[in-house]
Amino acid sequence: MAGPQASAAESELAQTYELRGFFGTPENLEVSLRKPGTDKSQWVRVGEKTDGMLVEKADAKAGTAMLRVGGATYQLRLQGVSSAVAAKPIVAPAEEAKPAPPAKMDAARREELSKKFETLFGSLTPAQNDAMNTAMREKFAALEKAHPEWKDNATLNNNPEELEKAVVAITPVFREGLEAASKVPGKDGKELVVPDDLEDMIRATAQTEAEKAKAKAQK
Repeated sequence: MAGPQASAAESELAQTYELRGFFGTPENLEVSLRKPGTDKSQWVRVGEKTDGMLVEKADAKAGTAMLRVGGATYQLRLQGVSSAVAAKPIVAPAEEAKPAPPAKMDAARREELSKKFETLFGSLTPAQNDAMNTAMREKFAALEKAHPEWKDNATLNNNPEELEKAVVAITPVFREGLEAASKVPGKDGKELVVPDDLEDMIRATAQTEAEKAKAKAQK
């Protein structure tokens, strides 16, 4: 008897999900998926379902995750770009695709976003900072354990692709932290709004720091 078939809507949904990052150990791994049409990500444990799709398996080192919908399996690859990534049905083993090149932005845009990022964190109250750090602590510790090479600033500053990989991985963690902070009253009762372009803000800040470090090393 043939297995259940995925509906057209489910298949389309699986093909428009975006893989944003990983958290945990290989034995207890979660993946961050961005829902279609939104800028919000959700963490889903391998072996669990979301929107009728099973996260069948994931490999943080390879940067891939498998989604199963009905009888079809789709592979998502961690990308170094902000645009949506279409999943592809798995038909037969194929040659490993090269990761997308890091997104580029001009100096003016990078400076604008870096200042926006600095202003955002400068606006947090001590209570909001505490809420954010508490929400991020475990996931950042897991990322540091999974990628000890990221502790070496020289590795990131001199390797744009590795820097981009780090940006994509930490953005969902920062977003989760800021969402926790948004539940705490801000200065003068002002509500904290998590920016839609958070990933670009983090990217711009990281690229700016890398440029400064390289310029300093050349002096």
